[in-house]
Amino acid sequence: MRQSILAVAAIMALSFSANAAQMQFAAPTTLPPVPDTIHDLVDRAGVINSEGVHTQVFTPHTDWVFIFPIVGSVNGGNGTFFRSETTIVNSRSIPQDAALFYFPANGGSVNCTRPSVRLHFAANTWYVWSDFVPQVFGTSGLGAVIVVAVDAAGNPDSNAILDGSSRIWTPIPGSTGSASQNFPAAAFSIQAGRQSGYGLRQDAAFRTNIGIFNYETHLRTFDINVIGLNGQTSTVMNVDACTLTQFPAPSGNFGVMAVYVQPRDTDGGWYGYASSNDNVSGDSWSATLRP
Repeated sequence: MRQSILAVAAIMALSFSANAAQMQFAAPTTLPPVPDTIHDLVDRAGVINSEGVHTQVFTPHTDWVFIFPIVGSVNGGNGTFFRSETTIVNSRSIPQDAALFYFPANGGSVNCTRPSVRLHFAANTWYVWSDFVPQVFGTSGLGAVIVVAVDAAGNPDSNAILDGSSRIWTPIPGSTGSASQNFPAAAFSIQAGRQSGYGLRQDAAFRTNIGIFNYETHLRTFDINVIGLNGQTSTVMNVDACTLTQFPAPSGNFGVMAVYVQPRDTDGGWYGYASSNDNVSGDSWSATLRP
């Protein structure tokens, strides 16, 4: 697995006390990076909490290690600009450190050795960034993020109670409105085998993109099957080490459809999603891939 990058810009964030209704402005403290690779850190994390690293993509509670499957700060077509409004929550009654590892889309194995950004969160506090990627990682583009709770020595901290959510959005050109998709914090999955996503659509009016985040340290091959009301097809995608890859679903008029993704190895260490978009309005929705 790997390490992310760069320094944290000055950001404004809201915090709250779990025992009081009052709110105050705060910002997390930037600390030195965790002196470890994300590969070693998460391997040790899995050993520490092998039963707590959940097989389901979404889990109904907080955790100490999770993924933001896609974050971004990037120009889109037709005058759009997509950015991630991202929240991280420390629900613990004591302060908590966390190491954030950023994996730029299509970055390849160089992502595996990027340094982390390490933040210190006050007790019972949440923080929100209006444009997460440049404000925390000092860069732009699309990518994925792994958040790992650590103790003062930089070791995985399975006692942490972290949560988060991220919304990638854009103003609608020529309008005062916006369009967005929500990507809540997803569990760090170690489960191997096929994963599936439903309720998607591709035809003359809609298009679908598929994303695979491979957080293992080797290139992997995935078989992708699309089965819709109007037909089906398949394709193959290679995803480099420590990399998020997003690509269009195979062309075709499938109507409402499901996506099935199967790695050709027996490893876990990957996350998948698919996103459908209205070609006229830009309305969009996403489906996480589940075991």
